[in-house]
Amino acid sequence: MNVPRNGLPKARHLCLKRDIDVLFAKGSHSAMAYPLRAIWTVKPTESPLPYQILFVAPKRKLHHAVDRNLAKRHMREAFRTNQHSLPTTEHGVLQIALLWVADTNLSYARVERALQQLLPKISQTLSQQATTP
Repeated sequence: MNVPRNGLPKARHLCLKRDIDVLFAKGSHSAMAYPLRAIWTVKPTESPLPYQILFVAPKRKLHHAVDRNLAKRHMREAFRTNQHSLPTTEHGVLQIALLWVADTNLSYARVERALQQLLPKISQTLSQQATTP
C-alpha cells in the first residue's frame, strides 16, 4: 500500500522575489476563509513541481515575532497535512500565498478548518480555468 508523504520540502516554498512580486501584482485569484486569505496563480513553466507556497503573517496584524512564527507554523502544518487535496495543473506551477488576516493567534484546529475550506475553492477555480479555453 502506497501512503502519500506529507512532507513540505524547501523546493516547494515560494522564495524568489520576482515570483512573489508577480503573484501579488498580478493578483490572479484570491479566496478568504477566516483567518486565512489565499492568493494564487499558475506560472507557465516546465517544472516538475506541482506547486510552490508562501506563508505570510504580517507585522501589522501580529506585532510580536513569537505570534507571527506561531501563525506561520500553524499554516505550514495545516497545509502539510492537507496538501494531498490540492489539484495538480498541467499548464505550469501553481503558486499560492497564504496570508494571515486575523489580529490574534487562533487555535490550530481553526486554521486547519479554514485551509480545508480554501483548498476546494482553489481546485474549483483551476478546474474552471482548465475547461475554459
